[in-house]
Amino acid sequence: MSVSESFSLILQELSSGLDEDQNGNWCRLGDCISQSRQVFVYGQGRSGLAMRAFANRLGHLGCNVHFIGEITCPAVQSGDLLIAGSASGSSGTVLELFRKAGIHGAETAVITTAKDNPLSEIANIAVRLPGTARDSVSGSLQPMGTGFEQRLWLSLDAFVLELMKDWNQNGQDMSSRHANLEV
Repeated sequence: MSVSESFSLILQELSSGLDEDQNGNWCRLGDCISQSRQVFVYGQGRSGLAMRAFANRLGHLGCNVHFIGEITCPAVQSGDLLIAGSASGSSGTVLELFRKAGIHGAETAVITTAKDNPLSEIANIAVRLPGTARDSVSGSLQPMGTGFEQRLWLSLDAFVLELMKDWNQNGQDMSSRHANLEV
């Protein structure tokens, strides 16, 4: 099999299952982001990379956004939002972050694979994407939950396009907020 053939199979796999009606949850998440004082973003591993990219785009959209674990991350408070990406929805770290965010009055949202998992049960908003957690057995050709991570990245990019429309912003608006201390 060639790289080109594998790429085609990956694209086929990623496009399957995306017809599930999650639009209402994405809309709720967009509303919550726009109403939040600060947005906190978190994910671990490869999901964490997708969530970091999302935090970056939220910053380009003008949100007051922070990735949890960075040294400049401030305190979470009432009126804030915590968004996590977690395929399994059962990560102890993310569960503890949600618990602490709730104690401080923040809203929580999770993007996950399963309808019934601990994070989906306690989150104010749960968006479900097709895919499997790292240790799950699936029909995927890709190893270790890769399909979820790819769908997460692509879905968040699509979500940013929707936010741009809803917030009447374009690439030029976002570019004006891009880092300019680059060498």
